[in-house]
Amino acid sequence: GTTVLLEAMASGIPVILTRRSCHDDYVEDGKNVLLTKPYDVEGIIEKIQILFSHSELAEELSRNARETVERDFSTRRMAERLEHVFQAVGKIE
Repeated sequence: GTTVLLEAMASGIPVILTRRSCHDDYVEDGKNVLLTKPYDVEGIIEKIQILFSHSELAEELSRNARETVERDFSTRRMAERLEHVFQAVGKIE
């Protein structure tokens, strides 16, 4: 699920996401996604209506989401983080 989330954010599509604690490190409500409660059909409809009626918000969410992925979750960033892990493991005797 997280990979799909990051791909949608990277593609510049405004994302409506069900609130789950596993997403806390990836998203911020109102900044790079719109969050709603799980199984809240009315909440999802409301978020869709917000996006359709506030195109500037949709554009801002999309832009912020893409910037978040590029800055924090790109494969380059992941490789940089893994480099430190591999270096630490390599020092273990």
